[in-house]
Amino acid sequence: MPETTVKTPWYPYTEGVPVHLDYFKGSMFDMVKSVADKYPRNVAFDFMGKSTTYRQLVKMIETCAKALKTCLLYTSD
Repeated sequence: MPETTVKTPWYPYTEGVPVHLDYFKGSMFDMVKSVADKYPRNVAFDFMGKSTTYRQLVKMIETCAKALKTCLLYTSD
């Protein structure tokens, strides 16, 4: 059995699988917004026969955030 100093002893046996993944540095909204900025007309999801674009999704998220703020919920809550 090969010796390893990595905290992932299974790594030598998982050929082609990276030890570490690069994650987006930001919030989930930041990620959706960055995709919407690049591909505003692309479909974000289909639900019950209706397609929603990334532009529409961002608008829906912002509308929901404003409504929650009206109910006195803030980003720090």
